[in-house]
Amino acid sequence: MKLVVEDVSKLGSFSIPKNFNPELIIDFGLRTLYSTLEYATQFPEAQILSYTRNMPNFLLDKSRLAYHDNVELRVFSGQDSLDDMIYEIIPFERQIDFIKLDLAGYEKNIIKSGGRWANNTKFIKARLTDYDYKEAKADLIKLGFYSAAMHDGYSFYVIGESIDYY
Repeated sequence: MKLVVEDVSKLGSFSIPKNFNPELIIDFGLRTLYSTLEYATQFPEAQILSYTRNMPNFLLDKSRLAYHDNVELRVFSGQDSLDDMIYEIIPFERQIDFIKLDLAGYEKNIIKSGGRWANNTKFIKARLTDYDYKEAKADLIKLGFYSAAMHDGYSFYVIGESIDYY
């Protein structure tokens, strides 16, 4: 297993694994501005799909991210499956390098339901709300990820690296 878990600070809670050059990043959150901005700056060649559940945040974030041509910002209702949202934009066979989830509880539904996204994803990192980290780790293992949990002093996170990645 190659998964390495380091101590994280609140600011680095959604950092992408070191020595990794992603081509496609998917950022799901109630507010994605700061993580999406970090990814767009750090990986200007990567395509970034950023989804938020909050329309006022979407409007604010859209103006702040307008200068990043590699970012596509979208609103989602929480009713659609992750596969429906992602594969509306990209081909089914496209590799997803990194998915970030920060959804105040909705991450449990996404991870438990799995889908094509899990088969096509190299790395996932999710902030856990009302989702036990042991259960989340076990669910990621069922989806085909090496899994680990961490705490940044504020929240628990679960990270997964595809078993098929190496």
